[in-house]
Amino acid sequence: MRHRMFLWTAKIHLKKVTRQAVHELERKIILSVLEANRWNRKRTASALKISYRALLYKIRRAGLPSKRTLTNSPLTAVPPASIDD
Repeated sequence: MRHRMFLWTAKIHLKKVTRQAVHELERKIILSVLEANRWNRKRTASALKISYRALLYKIRRAGLPSKRTLTNSPLTAVPPASIDD
């Protein structure tokens, strides 16, 4: 019973957790589509059905390189610092 009480009293910022999960998922999807399009950002934006400018913004926000500079597995690259909106 005590364990349940802890769950109810713990402060969980659902909005923050959700935002971080969405950003990480977006990052993985964008990186995957960039690689599939050999880092052609125009084709990537088209494939994702977003504007080129929106893609550039999302690449910067995700902490991805603007060019194809990753050598090892890109998904293991250091994620960007947490963004508090």
